[in-house]
Amino acid sequence: MTRKSTSAPGGEDEDRSPEDELMITCLAEGWTHRQAANHVGVSTKTVQRRMADPDLAAAVAGRRRERVGQLSGQLISATDAAVAVLVNTLDHGDPKVSMRAATSILDYANRFHSAEEDRELARRQDELEQHLQEVLSGLAVSTGGTDGGEAQ
Repeated sequence: MTRKSTSAPGGEDEDRSPEDELMITCLAEGWTHRQAANHVGVSTKTVQRRMADPDLAAAVAGRRRERVGQLSGQLISATDAAVAVLVNTLDHGDPKVSMRAATSILDYANRFHSAEEDRELARRQDELEQHLQEVLSGLAVSTGGTDGGEAQ
């Protein structure tokens, strides 16, 4: 197998062997080391050894992120239809079915709201940390010293 790694612009590795490319694809799809090894035609130890290579591990992680992004897009596209099904089920003739739909809607709305609040808090925390870092850097420059990593 080719071991040299020079990343090409499209995320592909022009010097990567076909075996490594197939291994990356399998592992990015969530296959186990054993499954990937069997599919590629190498030993599990070979897969483990190749995954110890930071470039190959980064390629797997990158492809996995791409795949998660694709799946997230598909799920987001389907949410309008899913919500419509739940809303339409509210008017179902069976009160138990309507109650389950109402409970699901409220549960999902609460989860969505909580997740949005968490994202907003994380964004604000990042802003505050960045601002604090800028203030500390400015203070260090104005006093002629360094912050030395110590903040009081």
